[in-house]
Amino acid sequence: MTQKFARLLLAITFASGIAFSAHATTNSEMQSASGRLVERAAKSGNEDTARKLLEQALVANPANADALSELAKHYMTTNKPLVARKYFKSALTVDPDNVKALGGLGLLDMADGKRAAAQGHYTILKTVCADCRETRALAAKLDATPTAHPTDKP
Repeated sequence: MTQKFARLLLAITFASGIAFSAHATTNSEMQSASGRLVERAAKSGNEDTARKLLEQALVANPANADALSELAKHYMTTNKPLVARKYFKSALTVDPDNVKALGGLGLLDMADGKRAAAQGHYTILKTVCADCRETRALAAKLDATPTAHPTDKP
């Protein structure tokens, strides 16, 4: 009985290894295709085309934090901060150190009068990437705005 069990266990392990390998290849291919779509979106120069490419990238890989962040930035530029915030938060769910999402949320927080929240994003940004454009942009916004006041939003 134990010899049959061992053979069965070996067969299951082998079969699941093949299935896992096929899944990993498919997932890797989807991530690569998703990444290429994000690159094409950035180079397109057309906001509507870029948005469509980013949406396609997310269909190919819903866990693409860069696509989520880029789509959020698109919604920031089209004056849809609530939608932008949703996509930035989704990006941070996938990648808690995503520089674009941290910077974008910080800028949205500043626009909403939430300096303390923006400062929190800035603190994380400094540890993740002190010299990144997003870190410098948020630092400039924080420096240009007076320190917290009792009437600031929490």
